[in-house]
Amino acid sequence: MALKKYLPVFKYRLTTQLSLNEVCRRLRENTLTKNASESDYFLVSGNTTFEVKVNENRFEIRVTKSGRHGFLPVVFGSIHEGLAGTSLDITMRLPKIVIAFVVVWVSFVTFGVVAGIIALTKSLINGHFQTRNIADLMPIGMLLFFYFILDLSFTGSCFECRKFLAVTLEGEEEL
Repeated sequence: MALKKYLPVFKYRLTTQLSLNEVCRRLRENTLTKNASESDYFLVSGNTTFEVKVNENRFEIRVTKSGRHGFLPVVFGSIHEGLAGTSLDITMRLPKIVIAFVVVWVSFVTFGVVAGIIALTKSLINGHFQTRNIADLMPIGMLLFFYFILDLSFTGSCFECRKFLAVTLEGEEEL
């Protein structure tokens, strides 16, 4: 899908000298049990909570923060044990419900962009251009501002999660 190249996604590899079992143990050590399921945990770091599910060689982390934060990443990946240690292939992306919201919102604003460009073009062709016609381009600013806020919020949350994983697992990143 062409939309995916416009949405923020971050992929990287974290390598650590810890064994596969040690990686899972460290994740569990730094967590509080969520419910009766053995694979669900919460990792707490400041005002951020990491809800973690670890299943054999795969994991998923949902980041939550106190307050209003809609563009928090879902982190998922796999754990591979090798001769030189363990590597985690990690992908961070937006939750599916947020992607659906982005698609709907951008669709409406894109309609406004097209309508504004058509209105501005008509006024230029008819010779009735006035400075207030520039307001017809406001949806372009809305689109750019939305993308800036989306990217800034997502990138900040990704950085916090990457830092937490690197410290917890004593790992180094390979981009």
